[in-house]
Amino acid sequence: MTSKNENSIFVESEETRITEIIDALRDVGMVEASESESENMSFTSAIEDSDIECTEGPDSMLTPKNLNDLPSKGSDDSPFKPIVDNNLKKNTNVNSNQRYNRILEGLGQVEIETPLNPYTMTIECLLYEPQEEDIIEEDLRYIYLNQILSKKEQNCLTKLRHYAKYHKVKFPHIIWIQALRFLYSAQFHLQKTLDMMTANLNFRIEELPIYEADVKDDLQLGAIYWHGRDYKCRPMLIVRIDKMDLLEGDINRLQKLLCFCLEFFLRYLQVAGRVENWNVIIDLSGKGFTDLPIQALKSVISLVNTRYRMRVYRMFIVNCPIFLNLLSSALLSTLPGTSARKVRFVDGAYSDELLEMISPYQLEQRYGGKCPDLTENFYPFKFYPCSSNQNMIELDQAELLSKVPLGVIAGFSVEIPPNYDIEKLTWLKFLPNMSFSPLVASKLSNILGREVKSVTSLQDIFNLSSNMNELDN
Repeated sequence: MTSKNENSIFVESEETRITEIIDALRDVGMVEASESESENMSFTSAIEDSDIECTEGPDSMLTPKNLNDLPSKGSDDSPFKPIVDNNLKKNTNVNSNQRYNRILEGLGQVEIETPLNPYTMTIECLLYEPQEEDIIEEDLRYIYLNQILSKKEQNCLTKLRHYAKYHKVKFPHIIWIQALRFLYSAQFHLQKTLDMMTANLNFRIEELPIYEADVKDDLQLGAIYWHGRDYKCRPMLIVRIDKMDLLEGDINRLQKLLCFCLEFFLRYLQVAGRVENWNVIIDLSGKGFTDLPIQALKSVISLVNTRYRMRVYRMFIVNCPIFLNLLSSALLSTLPGTSARKVRFVDGAYSDELLEMISPYQLEQRYGGKCPDLTENFYPFKFYPCSSNQNMIELDQAELLSKVPLGVIAGFSVEIPPNYDIEKLTWLKFLPNMSFSPLVASKLSNILGREVKSVTSLQDIFNLSSNMNELDN
């Protein structure tokens, strides 16, 4: 017979596990930096001038005192102390100039040797035209680049640029084009936004690139891997918790493996303005409620949402322990709105939503699909012809990737500050680099008063300019 003390200990243990799971899932929306994250971020200066110069100085509404109660410029406790980071061109196995250029261009920083799967990038991905719900869902934006931004978003970006300039904080192109993501993540709080931007720059300088050779063995464990895309061309990241045991509890190995996968997305899987998000399937099979590796799970979710903010479209948690499945509705009710919107607990029969979003020909059988379950050869990652159009022309993978201009992958932030002389927008000179859908091209043509061509064919893509050398000049 179980004693009262044993029952009490069991209940306390279950409550602790539930709290830990809630804390882990809370990060999925990642709409605000945690205190611990904020404390750990240092404000280095950035290394290049921003690509839009703000002509007017900061007005009274933009002073630190009135906006977010930041310390005054030049005060001893001000975090905004510009420090030129000379490590950007540090010596690595990659030519330093090449590495520097890739940081400026906004490309994912992975060094691979293995030939890619032939469907890693397809014509359909390059030409996909996102619908309104793919771009913005209620108050949450999913696609940020090569899109027309709202007046509120433009105003906030302008304030952020004024604010950064006022405090002499500078960032390269790769950080500025993601500024709106950081603003959303920080709930448009300027201090936290600059904090996040600086932390992200430091991460990219200090920890990248990641070499395939350094993670090749771990890629074959099947703990984290890409597999297929949904109907909207968003790739699927598979995270198998039971396979994480093979990493022997080494969180550094886990994080390096995950960063490789996510940088791989930025380099080979995304298409700016068209495909900027991923879905995640977290598979808890083989784990009971009490032996879930919460720290590993939290490390995965936290890293995804601190270093790669506002990228998750949906997170499906499958093969849950029975007790966790029973609590799923209660767990979701405790999460912030953005997190609850993205997280789905999926039962053994697999939810209609999962199969409505993803073709069975893109999913392994264990997740309700028709692809063989992988037991080995997890890398190179498996991709397939896009199911909505099986008749698309197939090109040699190396030829396709070599001909796609870098700007199509990395993208641009279409910033048009209020009351600004449009002719002085420096990004206008990069219009020949930009891939716009017909709808965006039409709207932008009306705004600029000049024709902006849409990209609707593979030849249109090949005709785009590849010149990215002046991004931060």
